[in-house]
Amino acid sequence: MMPRAGERPFAGTTWEEDHMNAHLKAAALAAAAALMPLAASAQANWPSQPVTIIVPFSPGGGTDTTARLLGGVVSERLGQPIAVDNRPGGSTNIGVQAVASADANGYTFGLVTPNFAINPTLYGPADFDPLTDLTGVASLVAVVDIIAVHPSLGISTLPELLDLARKDPGGMFYSSSGIGSASHLAVLLLEKMAEVRFEHIPYSGSGPAVTALLANEVGMGMVAAGSAAPYFADGSLVPIAVTSAERLPGFPDIPTVAEHGLEGYELLTWIGMIAPAGTPAEIVQRMSDEMLAAMELPEVSERLQSLGYLKNPMGPAEFQAFVESEVTRWQPIIQGEIDAGRMTVK
Repeated sequence: MMPRAGERPFAGTTWEEDHMNAHLKAAALAAAAALMPLAASAQANWPSQPVTIIVPFSPGGGTDTTARLLGGVVSERLGQPIAVDNRPGGSTNIGVQAVASADANGYTFGLVTPNFAINPTLYGPADFDPLTDLTGVASLVAVVDIIAVHPSLGISTLPELLDLARKDPGGMFYSSSGIGSASHLAVLLLEKMAEVRFEHIPYSGSGPAVTALLANEVGMGMVAAGSAAPYFADGSLVPIAVTSAERLPGFPDIPTVAEHGLEGYELLTWIGMIAPAGTPAEIVQRMSDEMLAAMELPEVSERLQSLGYLKNPMGPAEFQAFVESEVTRWQPIIQGEIDAGRMTVK
């Protein structure tokens, strides 16, 4: 609106100041307009420099392997190097914090697992909010666990396992790869849905947890489907049920948990990609498309299958909604364990 005769355009200023303010405002608008095509050009030319994928685990694990396998293929497709930066610690919070605090320019991404959804409840507020400071890029793969028991228990079905737990409250111990790990969450969900109680013994990783089960230090545990076959073949462990919604092609004779009346039971160790909030949507979509396309290449698909991974593809919007649903799903379960004094973290 133009000022009326006798009015100052900027209240409380002189005409000279008004003139200067008007010029400054015009200059600011011109600068903003000039930057718009530059930003559009930067997005169109993405990537024009190396891209980094931050992995919140040490080298050599499943998430790291996924980043290097897919990152190598996508690097060739994009024509730019993709570096994997391992930032372990803090139950993945250290690595995720690094992603959240990075520039939202499309050159920093991160991989996350179910810890991403449960840590806010398990550990309390962090320096970032997973739902507002980060944005979903893609869901990539998932690992299915198999509930297994030591043969000394003399059982082979889930109903038998649940009966043992009910007959001996506090006497059935299970191993997990750590507090809040997928192998821990799988049993928490089983307890809630079947209304039973098992005693938790956390170990520092899946290797020690399986070793404890093999040594009969615990009666029950989770074994990743990709490494389970030898244990079942030689009888050192007995398979009970898979944690996926459907039976696995590699183990067609092992039923799902849901088949035994616990409808809706499913627990997957998913791996997905995130980016700092504010990363241009066009870049997020491009990275998502490239990662998902890489998984469909025959050599990549075969490698993923050999690692025991299931392809679990989701685009940005679907993966973001999935993460939000996971936070909602686990919050009451984790909080209930904390309130009951059955789950504590240092």
